[in-house]
Amino acid sequence: MRGDNKSTEVVHRDETRGLRGPDRRTYVHASHTPPHALTWRNNAQRGKILWPWREAVICTFAERPRCLRIAWLLDCLFGDDGYAFATDTWFERKAGLPLNKVQEALRALEQAGAIIRASAIVDGKAQRRIWPNSLIIPPTMGCIHAPHGGRDIPPTMGGHTTKYKYNRPRSGLSSTANAARRDAERRESKDHDREWMRAIGAVAEAPAEPHPSTRDAAVAAPVVTTPERDYFLRVKEICGQSAGGLARRLLDAKGGSIPLARAAAEIASTKADPREYLGAIIRNKDSAATDRFAGRAF
Repeated sequence: MRGDNKSTEVVHRDETRGLRGPDRRTYVHASHTPPHALTWRNNAQRGKILWPWREAVICTFAERPRCLRIAWLLDCLFGDDGYAFATDTWFERKAGLPLNKVQEALRALEQAGAIIRASAIVDGKAQRRIWPNSLIIPPTMGCIHAPHGGRDIPPTMGGHTTKYKYNRPRSGLSSTANAARRDAERRESKDHDREWMRAIGAVAEAPAEPHPSTRDAAVAAPVVTTPERDYFLRVKEICGQSAGGLARRLLDAKGGSIPLARAAAEIASTKADPREYLGAIIRNKDSAATDRFAGRAF
């Protein structure tokens, strides 16, 4: 719930109008919260605080499904502001109950201490608000917002945390001694397993011998180099990995002669733009090409 959870005295304004009994409406300031209302600051607190409220409502109204249905809808409406402001007709539509049964269920929840109903003036109009009431929560449930007798009862079931804590029995030994003892127990367990395997004639597991085919594959075969392979690798080294097609066209321009194509590639490696140099050779393959860069025939 945003801001400080302030409480204020309720004002029975409608008493001055002659209203009596259940028709009497209580009012609170629009920014205040009635006494005994459950409050929270964020969603994490909301879940922890509402959990004992849900349990108490379920236990109290176990045989009254209409009340449980209305309480379930209210639980969904208790948001960041901590209250619900839905009307009775809204509950009638969502719960599928007659209006008089909705009102009876709300009255029963209020009389049992499950909810608090009060109105606040918002934009000049009365807005009915419903808060979860802490009075329905038994003190043994440990809700941090369950005041009894004008004071908060300290949690007795871990209301501040939901984490499970395991208390290891104290052995009187230090942490180092306990660690050494655990290591000794693990070694003893492994020795026992080996003795049992020898007793039944089993062989302790050892690294498996690799299959001959796997062992032979692990030994890298020598790379067979050929002039053609070296030529293509050299062109890619000079002009980039995508120059395979360029190397093939250069080889065709040189009549399939790898030495001539390799020589042209080496000359291209000295140029500012090797790809352009080799492209000129390919474009002039049917005639005596002239080196535009060096000024001599290839």
